[in-house]
Amino acid sequence: MVKTIDIKKIKKVLRNCPYYDDIMNYDILYDDIYSLDLIDWYKDIIFDKEIDLVTIKNIDRCIYMYINDYNYRVGLKKVVKLKDMDLNSISRKKRMIKKILNYNDLYEENSILNIVTSRWL
Repeated sequence: MVKTIDIKKIKKVLRNCPYYDDIMNYDILYDDIYSLDLIDWYKDIIFDKEIDLVTIKNIDRCIYMYINDYNYRVGLKKVVKLKDMDLNSISRKKRMIKKILNYNDLYEENSILNIVTSRWL
């Protein structure tokens, strides 16, 4: 069976994922199984035909925040477990996406509310 690749779809996805290269080139520590699995999951999700473009853009931004913000990374690891990264079921994929997007909204809301000011003495 020959598998065809839809180049237009790939270009469209990559145009809408500005952080794709940063995420793919993220230097994962050799014992960081969670990050490795999350980035593999990300690669599969953004090219999934069943996932809409708006969701793909949001997931791209969330994974970018994961690789660049230590507090975000720690919090996401508490919310999303490795066993949740299942690609075989559309309902499990959507549940995982919903968890990530909900965490992202909560994180951004809390980061706006918790502004830390430093005081020089």
